[in-house]
Parts: sequence; structure tokens; C-alpha cells
Amino acid sequence: MNKGLLVAVVFLAASCLPGVCALGETTEDLFTQAVTAERLGNLDAAVELFTLAAQQEPDNPVIYNNRGVVYARKKSYTEAIEDFSHALSLNPDNAGTYNNRGMAYQRVGDIESARRDYTRALQLNPGHVPALYNRASLAAKNGRPEEALQDVKRILELDRDNARAYLLLAKLYLAAGEPDRALKAFDKALREDPENDAALKGMGDARFLKKDFKKAVENYTRALKEGNREAHTFANRCSAYIRLEEFEKAVRDCREALKIDSELSDAYFNLGIAQAAQGRNREAVEAFTLAIAKSPDKPDYYYNRGTSFQKLGDREKALADFVKTLQLDPRHADALNNRGTILWTRNNAEGAINDFRQAVRIDKGHLLAHKNLGAACLAQGRPDEAIEALERALDIDSRDPEILAALGDAWMQKEQWKKALSFFDKALRRSSSREQRSSILAREGLAWEKSGNRHRALRSYERALDAAPEPELHDALAGKIAELKSRR
Repeated sequence: MNKGLLVAVVFLAASCLPGVCALGETTEDLFTQAVTAERLGNLDAAVELFTLAAQQEPDNPVIYNNRGVVYARKKSYTEAIEDFSHALSLNPDNAGTYNNRGMAYQRVGDIESARRDYTRALQLNPGHVPALYNRASLAAKNGRPEEALQDVKRILELDRDNARAYLLLAKLYLAAGEPDRALKAFDKALREDPENDAALKGMGDARFLKKDFKKAVENYTRALKEGNREAHTFANRCSAYIRLEEFEKAVRDCREALKIDSELSDAYFNLGIAQAAQGRNREAVEAFTLAIAKSPDKPDYYYNRGTSFQKLGDREKALADFVKTLQLDPRHADALNNRGTILWTRNNAEGAINDFRQAVRIDKGHLLAHKNLGAACLAQGRPDEAIEALERALDIDSRDPEILAALGDAWMQKEQWKKALSFFDKALRRSSSREQRSSILAREGLAWEKSGNRHRALRSYERALDAAPEPELHDALAGKIAELKSRR
């Protein structure tokens, strides 16, 4: 029976089996048989028996309240509302019936009527815990967390051991981005109900929010104990496995989630993320496409499919997905950055620069967009703008040799050789590969050459030649060195 619905029960021995009663029973007998039938899940028989009881005693509000409960269990909410309303016309001071009608209104989407009924129940009985819980749950689902929190705290004042209230309290804290408080509330819910799957999953969600992915997996695994296969829990554990870079386990969990609920868009999305991380971009595109088919209004679905298209070299489809992402979320900094990179390859320099600039306005910590903005401005011969962007990138990562070397290039464009050489020197100290080191040394050689120091230029070029991993770069450097040596 639904925990939020109140049924008036009279415990009398049934004079016959539910659903096979003879005519001529008393109202009390019919009522008792109806309650028994309802408890055994024989809902049609329960309705018939309550109807017979109502015919014998048409002014008894308890009969209509109980028949309304059965209708609600049958999902016949219109009939349930009619019965609860009739019961209230006979007894307008029954808090339980208001609570029951509120739940029926909620099921048909009449949120305001539901809220009004829960409030009326509480006016009649301020300590009515089911109405407090239902009103709190309704407020939480409809963007009124403060109201929900107030009602939940009132429940816990009345009943310190109410596991459902602790669970709702934890979910409110989680939605507010307070995982530590959520964990404490989930823990209290589990003390009262140690096998509460929703609390175990919630603890996993809180651990996930705290970026404690290993413990999140442990909580999700406990929630997925034998016999309890819940699709969202599999999908969330998949997300945790992705963060732990255990991609095969992530793929397995997503597939398990989809076996249970083939409509779960987040499971398709997470599957795509895991496959993309493994370099399986064609499969990832298929998964993202299925996610989009289920939930076509989520910008990240298009964005991630776009990145997979980009890795597959299909720039047209990637661009279309980034455009769609930005239609849904104009402040999606990653989509702006990626669209900018495609515009750049299509020789739309101003469009690319505008996208990179907009991305860093939205997300001042977007390192890649700062770097791309700096590189694009540098390529366009706009060193001052490049320096501004690259210095902001350097504020984010002061040890990135690519940023340092790009700043050297920008100062070279301004013919500030000393500053350029200073940045090349810093970049060399932080370079991590032969190819990177050779490129920086070649640029340093050019700075020395432009500044008129032929000896230092030769030394840098020769060091670049020693580090050059590619034949083409090797040949170019060898030719440069020969040219410098031939000068008198």
C-alpha cells in the first residue's frame, strides 16, 4: 500500500473470501472484506465491496476515503479525487483525506491543488507527518527547496527516526551542492533503514560530488546488491568508473543500465564518453546519437558527439553539433572553443577569434581557449592581443612550455629580442619532448639571428638539429646552419 495514503481499517474477521462475497452482508462485513481484498492486491474486488458498503451506508465518509485509496492504487486518479472530495463533503475536517486527495491531484499533475490540500491537512493537524512529507517532496520537485527544507525539519522534530525524512533532507542538501551535509543525512537514513537502496545510491552521488570516485563506486555497488538492479545506479557507477579511467567497467555498467531501461539517455551518453576515451569514436557517435534521440534538448550530448566527429575528421558534422550545442546553451565555453578551431581551419580567422574570445569571457579559467586565442592573434600579426591572451593562459598554468614559447614568438613580432629570448629560455627549461625542444631552440636561434648575434644563433640552431626527430626539420635546420656559416 502507498505509504502516503491513509486508510481507516477495522480489524474484523472476514466472513468470506475477498471477491466472492454473497449478498446480504452487513456494512461492517463488506468494509472488512474490501480492506482485506485491497491488502491482498485484489483491487477490483475491493472497489466492488466498498461500493456495496457505500450503497448501504451512503453518508459514511470512511468508505469513500478507502475506495479513493483503492482507485489511486489502480491509477484511476479521477475516480479517486471524486471519492476523496465526496468524503470531505461529508467530513470536511479530516486531515488524512485532504492528504490523500493531494496525492491524487499530484499524480494528475495538478500541483497547485495538491499543495493546497497538503496545506489544508496541516492546518487541521499541524503534526500530520505524511502531509508534511508530501508537501516537502512536492516543493523539492518544483523548485522550492527552502519550503521543502522547512517541512522536513518539522518532520524530524516530530519523529527523530523518520528514515524517509532523512533521505529527503539528504537529497535537498545534495541538490544544493552540499555533499558533506548530505552524507550525514544519508547516514542517518541508513541507521534507521540499513538496506535502503536509495540512501546507498545517494551516498554514492554525494561521494561523486566530492570527487571521491572510489568510495562512490563502493556505495553504488552496495546499492546494486543481488536482486536490486536499478538502471540509474548502474549509469551513475559508470560515471564514477569513467572518472577512475576504468573504461571497460564503465562500458559494462552502461550496457547493464540499458538492458534494464532502454530509454535512459544518460546511460547512452556515459557509454559514448567511455568509448570516446578508449578511442572508439565511431561507436561513441552511435551512443551519443541514441542519447540525443531520447533527450534532444541536452547541449552536452551534441557537444560530445561533435568532439567525436572532430576526432574522426568529419568537420562538417562536428561544426553542426557545436552550432546546435550553442543554440541550446549560448554560454557553452567548450563548444565555442571547438567551433573556433574548425572556423580557423576554414580560414575564418575573425570568426575563430571571436569564438575564442567569447569562450574566455564566459570561462576565465579556460586554458585551451586562452591558448587558441593567443595563437590565432599571433598568426594574424596582432602581437599585443596575443600577449594579453597568453599571459592570462600563463596565469592558469605557469609551467606550460607551449605558452612560454608562444609568448617568445609574440615578443619577436614586436622585435623585443631580449624578452623573446627570456621566454624561450623558460620554455626550454620546461620542455618535455625532443620535438618540442627542437622547435623552441629553432625559434630561439631565429631570435638570436634577428638580434644580430650570429654566434649564439648558430649554437641554438645546432642544438635544435641535435634534437630534431623529423627528417624534414633536420634538413631545414642543416640548411639554415650552412647558410649562417657561409656568411662573413
